[in-house]
Amino acid sequence: MATDNNNDGPPPIEPVQKTILKNETPAFVSTAASNVLLFLEKYGWFVLFGIVAAIFIWSKLKPYWRKWKEKRDKRIEEENIGKA
Repeated sequence: MATDNNNDGPPPIEPVQKTILKNETPAFVSTAASNVLLFLEKYGWFVLFGIVAAIFIWSKLKPYWRKWKEKRDKRIEEENIGKA
């Protein structure tokens, strides 16, 4: 009677389908890269001229900045010697 339909054993194993996994770039990385490239496409020349102008201005102000820093360091050193 019930011997024809025996459910005491483990269920049959179904074949596993092979899937190919892809290592995709996360969405926030690709979005950020896209936004940066879009910005450079629109404003690239302005960015380049801004960098060149900043380098030129820094080259002109660097000697004054060094003198100011030396004076400040000397003043701090004198204050520390005076406290000792």
